[in-house]
Amino acid sequence: MNKHRLLPDMTVFSPSHSLRASEFLHRLKLLGVKLARKKYFNYRGFFMVTSVSLVVFYGFTAQAPSVMGPSESYPVIVRLRTGVVLRVAYTVTEDGREWYKIMPDAEILYPERIEGDWYVAAEFVHLFTNIGDVNFKKGEVASSSKRIIVDISEQMLYAYDGEILFMTEPISTGLNLTPTPRGTFTIFKMTPSRFMQGPIPDVSDQIYDLPGVPWNLYFTEDGAVIHGAYWHDHFGKRWSHGCVNLPPQKAKELYFWADIGISVNGKN
Repeated sequence: MNKHRLLPDMTVFSPSHSLRASEFLHRLKLLGVKLARKKYFNYRGFFMVTSVSLVVFYGFTAQAPSVMGPSESYPVIVRLRTGVVLRVAYTVTEDGREWYKIMPDAEILYPERIEGDWYVAAEFVHLFTNIGDVNFKKGEVASSSKRIIVDISEQMLYAYDGEILFMTEPISTGLNLTPTPRGTFTIFKMTPSRFMQGPIPDVSDQIYDLPGVPWNLYFTEDGAVIHGAYWHDHFGKRWSHGCVNLPPQKAKELYFWADIGISVNGKN
């Protein structure tokens, strides 16, 4: 692959077989492979894809133990898009170039559909730190007067702090067969990144894999979430499986404005 060629989407490279980094390093040591120039750093953070044409993931393989770490020699297995947010497990320095090892979500519906280990070259993404998942504790009271209104008939979201309007934005709520819940709810979980998959039992039989869904505000235990959607631009129309879709940048603004425990009112 020509590394200077512009890619239509973010491209994920990975070997057909993968190992945990610690196991892989151990096997290389047994094989006598020298690691003098290889440097590993523990790091937990997130990165956001900011360039469709330049973001490239890579993987390493146990089938070629003399070549350790990220490389452009592996086949493409996934293409991702601008706005994806993924967790970073640690960094790898290979031949003077820094790479981020992607940390998979702990809760994935269909892990058998995730192939190999994923890496991204650091210069192609924006790295940031975040506290990660925030959960609303039982008995806790929201610390602000903020509230979110999801107007399903108008396909609009309104965010208020008291009587001050913070945001008004077109959204995409659930289709007729997978409607967005009506009623008053509480944001009980916030996470900057989530790997979403289908089919969803008792909700939808559609098969999909959406890594790095950004800026998630959970408001029902059945999985209704306000989040960014990088895979469509049909905001103002019903388009989802029951979640409330926003453009990724607007979802980010709402995420950093919102507080855990504030109310979400879904209405017609």
